[in-house]
Amino acid sequence: MLVNGTWVAVPDYTIQYRALPGDTGETGGGHWCGDTRFMVGYGMDYSTFCAILPPNPTAIFEPAFALRKGRIQSGP
Repeated sequence: MLVNGTWVAVPDYTIQYRALPGDTGETGGGHWCGDTRFMVGYGMDYSTFCAILPPNPTAIFEPAFALRKGRIQSGP
């Protein structure tokens, strides 16, 4: 996720897919909640508490019967 102009790795368990009431859309619906600290000799350290991303219907898995795509053929 891009935080203050730096790409930060965000752990999966911190990601929430939801819309935030009052979001004006300036960030495309993405928000990062965390802490930044300057570590002498290492630079910036980013600790992620949560990352909010807009709901993504393509992340929903298809039902098991739809996993095989193709033409339906008549039986023998």
